[in-house]
Amino acid sequence: MTILVLHKNSLHSYYKSSPDKQTRDYAENPVLLKSHDAHEKSLETVVNTLSNTNVKFDIFHRSKRPDLSSYDLIVTVGGDGTFIEAGHFIRGIPLLGINSDPDKSRGIYTCCNAYEFADVLDSLECFPRTKVQRLQLTFNDKVLDELVLNDILVYHENRGNFRHDLIEEGKLHEIRDCYDLFVATPSGSTGGVHNFGSEVLPLDADFVYFITGSRDKIGEFVPSTHLELVSKTREGIMRVDGEHVWYRFGLGDRIVCEYGEPLEMVGDLDENRRLKGFK
Repeated sequence: MTILVLHKNSLHSYYKSSPDKQTRDYAENPVLLKSHDAHEKSLETVVNTLSNTNVKFDIFHRSKRPDLSSYDLIVTVGGDGTFIEAGHFIRGIPLLGINSDPDKSRGIYTCCNAYEFADVLDSLECFPRTKVQRLQLTFNDKVLDELVLNDILVYHENRGNFRHDLIEEGKLHEIRDCYDLFVATPSGSTGGVHNFGSEVLPLDADFVYFITGSRDKIGEFVPSTHLELVSKTREGIMRVDGEHVWYRFGLGDRIVCEYGEPLEMVGDLDENRRLKGFK
């Protein structure tokens, strides 16, 4: 077996290297330092665990994009954000998430902490797996590289006067003005959907969309399997799973959202949700 380990850097590490003195000073915040220490110890434990086995492994920061064809398993060390970022590009390889700071990170997608990793590795063949649905995005007939694990947010860059045609299951909705369009996967519903006050979705459900600030269609999550947006806005932005991945679009651009290839997650996502209070 050959394993690829992808890890995050702590906020303390990022802030400490900032050219801004105020940011560097904030890096010494005790909460950030505690989280940094927990993450570093977790990463060291994972590396030591793998070094004491016969498996081959490589380790990279999560922003790197190595060739994945030679790996049998991808392991992330961080929180849900690290898992989600890795999940954008993985196809046909299981993904195992390790929560490097359980006191701070909820870790819905992670299956263990660093100190439990050796036991999980020993029982990997019989450990539970979850097929997690992901969204595929097509932008003007080109399929984007990232598969969406949690959600997308589409809006005018000034967060107002976002106009578009929305084609949902073949039915046209002309949205004259709104703030944004939010689309969430069933697994991602523990985030934005739950925060909007709606119920967490079953993992085998359709994805849902929600429009905010609209006089035409407001305040409801609508299930769908195929959603198209045609922009009537010159300065649009689409964010994929948070702040790091985003695309600009303009007048007449078309975005299609539908289910793509699912992700094989090591662990029982339904059980994780239950333990975190979502069921």
